[in-house]
Amino acid sequence: MHDSVRRRTRYLKQPGLAARSSVLQRILVGSTFALWLSIAAPLQSCNAQVSENKQGTAADLKQLSLGQLGEVVVTTASKEPEEVWRTAAAIYVLTQEEIRRSGASSVPEALRLVPGVEVAQIDSSSWAIGIRGFGSGFSKSVLVLIDGRNVYTPLFAGVNWKLQNVMLEDVDRIEVIRGPGGTIWGTNAGNGVVNIITKNSKDSRGALVSVGGGNIDQGTGGFRYGGGTGRHLNYRVYGMAFGRGPEFHTDGDRFDDWQLGQGGFRIDWDGQGKDTFTLQGDLYKGAVGQRENLAFYSPPSSINVDQAQDVSGGNILGRWRHELANGSDFQFQAYYDRTYRRGSQIGETRNTFDIDFIHHFNALPRQNIIWGLGARWSPGDVVQTVATLDFLPHHQSDNSYSVFAQDQVEIVRNKLSATIGSKFEHNIYTGWETQPSARLLWTPSAHQSVWAAVTRAVRSPSRLDEDLQLTGLVTAAPIPIFLRLAGNPEFVSETLLGYELGYRDIKLLCGFLGLPQQLQQSHESWRVDILVRDVASAPSSGCHRSMGQRHQGQHRRRRNRTGLESKLLVGI
Repeated sequence: MHDSVRRRTRYLKQPGLAARSSVLQRILVGSTFALWLSIAAPLQSCNAQVSENKQGTAADLKQLSLGQLGEVVVTTASKEPEEVWRTAAAIYVLTQEEIRRSGASSVPEALRLVPGVEVAQIDSSSWAIGIRGFGSGFSKSVLVLIDGRNVYTPLFAGVNWKLQNVMLEDVDRIEVIRGPGGTIWGTNAGNGVVNIITKNSKDSRGALVSVGGGNIDQGTGGFRYGGGTGRHLNYRVYGMAFGRGPEFHTDGDRFDDWQLGQGGFRIDWDGQGKDTFTLQGDLYKGAVGQRENLAFYSPPSSINVDQAQDVSGGNILGRWRHELANGSDFQFQAYYDRTYRRGSQIGETRNTFDIDFIHHFNALPRQNIIWGLGARWSPGDVVQTVATLDFLPHHQSDNSYSVFAQDQVEIVRNKLSATIGSKFEHNIYTGWETQPSARLLWTPSAHQSVWAAVTRAVRSPSRLDEDLQLTGLVTAAPIPIFLRLAGNPEFVSETLLGYELGYRDIKLLCGFLGLPQQLQQSHESWRVDILVRDVASAPSSGCHRSMGQRHQGQHRRRRNRTGLESKLLVGI
């Protein structure tokens, strides 16, 4: 169910809401009103500048040639900036303009716009997101990054979407790769990679206030202020909070309300083109309503427990990029991420430290080489909150170390190129894993590209696979019978061997449907995967076709079609 009212300062109140939701709404109204009074004067001067910038941006876009429109730069495919036109992968870029026009209020809602990505909402705060037909509540084979920070949790092998909140006005773009990305990004990128990239702080100067309300998003508010000292140092700070009401349930219970507040900052420094440095961080705290079915020993029973899960956390990230001679460069990134969650089912505190080094250089005039090193230390502590659910041992550190290299050779200048590479990664469950890939890109004309790829990707086991101890009640009378599900310490990684064939075309059509100028983009890709997991294999094949039409950024049409066939073969 979508909001029937948006962008209003008056909040709608429904009977039966939890007390904390009402308190949050009062806080949002009061704080937003005070904030508005404090920055109303600066906003008057900023509005004229923003309006002028928008008009200039729109005019600039209208003047772009077909070649310039195909030169959109992406970084997800190789960790280095490259034109999307020359990317040998099924990649889609969701722009800030598309997010703003969609009316999306969260990242999962915005991902509905991406061809080949399936998004299903489970309750008020949970989503099942998949790529090319492989979806689940934890998105276990989709690697999600926010400004290069991996938000994949090793406790239950997935993404906790309810904690991945960003101020959508600050998002520059969302890059989505449909297909394996393990050679560059490592394990757990079997079905695809979602990279959420926020704006450089130099592009968010001035003040912004956002207030909304409705029957589901009952209270939303956010502010941002950006500034700088000269042309080299820029910064921004932001704060946001929301209260989301429960979704409709047939039994009439209203257990899945959701409240969260978040704030953060970003600082960017540009050392006259040779060095760039970024420092950013976030803090959040909230309560997530949920329902869990729990078994109890005394008295023997199985009960649905409706209780809010307390969540909090924060992160800080630093990135330094230095340009060398002859088009070479290196980048060093490090971040710390802390998460805390405690509910009726389980509690966990996790601290993650991650470092990453990348070096790019030109070995020959037509040869680009990228290599890098990475390490992640992620100690976590589990707190048992009910006797029938536990992870043993309670303390465990999920550490990993990796090295990768990729070589791109231009066989025929501006026509044919080949890319080979591999990532070698060590985890605590299965030891060393290898994820090689080979890709071939052919650009027969200025607006057409064809690519083929063979890739191996891996999803490593998690604590859910090996350390879970879950007990359920089978029957309470006449004799209580319980059934225990225990993790398998010998669990092996899921491996995927994918074969891809893709075609991309951008054409400029004049006079289409009487419009003076029409930009049409079409993209087709075929994919065959072989997935091997412990005692089962699941060969699958599919085809995806996406066609979009846009007239000067105002009239838009999009048509997508995805087919998938999968077979599950179980061995004994």
